[in-house]
Amino acid sequence: MLGGLGPPGASRHPLKAPDSALPGQRAGREGLDQGLALDSSCEPKGGQSPGVPKLDESADCLGVKSRRVKTLCVWGWLLHSACVSSRQGQARSLCSPHLPCPVPGTEEGARGQLAFLWSLAGALGLVLGHPFDTVKVRLQTQTTYRGIVDCMVKTYRHESLLGFFKGMSFPIASISVVNSVLFGVYSNALLALTATSHQERRAQPPSYTHVFIAGCTGGFLQAYCLAPFDLIKVRLQNQTEPRAKPGSPPPRYRGPIHCAASIFQAEGPRGLFRGAWALTLRDTPTLGIYFVTYEWLCRQFTPDGQNPSSGTVLVAGGFAGIISWVAATPLDVIKSRMQMAGLKQRAYGGLLDCIVSSARQEGLGVFFRGLTINSARAFPVNAITFLSYEYLLLSWG
Repeated sequence: MLGGLGPPGASRHPLKAPDSALPGQRAGREGLDQGLALDSSCEPKGGQSPGVPKLDESADCLGVKSRRVKTLCVWGWLLHSACVSSRQGQARSLCSPHLPCPVPGTEEGARGQLAFLWSLAGALGLVLGHPFDTVKVRLQTQTTYRGIVDCMVKTYRHESLLGFFKGMSFPIASISVVNSVLFGVYSNALLALTATSHQERRAQPPSYTHVFIAGCTGGFLQAYCLAPFDLIKVRLQNQTEPRAKPGSPPPRYRGPIHCAASIFQAEGPRGLFRGAWALTLRDTPTLGIYFVTYEWLCRQFTPDGQNPSSGTVLVAGGFAGIISWVAATPLDVIKSRMQMAGLKQRAYGGLLDCIVSSARQEGLGVFFRGLTINSARAFPVNAITFLSYEYLLLSWG
């Protein structure tokens, strides 16, 4: 869940955005500059760290009354850490000259190495967890398997070991973006709510309410970015045909690009967002729970004012993943079934119809299919994710 470059608060030294920034980056930069062009008369207000103006206060200080400018300011602040481009192997983060930059002023080569390690850790966790995810998706959407072991045995016999890795290419390609959106927006939302940097939060921990709101914000935006990739992944994972042989019928989808093009041609742009509402309802609250659980466990086993140890981070991240998946599994089942609707099963009239029909035909236990294998996958994947996240914050601090 659940895999950002440049979490904020480790440094107060802003970097200038590169001249080669993408159009989306330039637009975000312009929006930030419009909303936050602070002049010398704009001073931090009481109880607020110098150089970390709250969004509304910054806009009010300028006398900006335009709702459009304030909206640009708020969304630019939440999303600017997710606007990352790669140029000559070095990670570059978009920053406003008037805000604390999420990437501190380390040498670009070191930043590039850390960004590469972050992407590598996310990719490694995904590769390790994808076979479990394939089994989970098939258990949730098909009725031909008697359980986890039966699904694994049939998949291996019929499709070989490669059958467990179907649909993995798009998640691998998007893992850096998805993790950047989730952790970048979470960190920036928490900074906007508390006006404290990551290092300051150890001495002045944010409230769990703020952590939950920031996690929900990251989850909502992650779901929006993830929806088409997740749909393609689920469709490919449910293809049980073995590798094409001479004379055998070809599979419905020849790969992720063909899958996306086929869905777009048959169902239009909306088809790529099939099941998106269920995905949003799954990720928004459960990622709030995810971050609250992680923060609570870290605080329980870390002395006040200190950073958590690697062992604490691994355990807290692993259990945060398990607990969030316990909460997410019912809607995960509904999401997967709606994404497959019209192919291997009946089409549903909507989210509620899918819930009622599934419960009526298969009982309430259907909503917890895949929970065991989800939990087994969640611990190592999320432990690695949080350890990488904390390592980046510490290295950039």
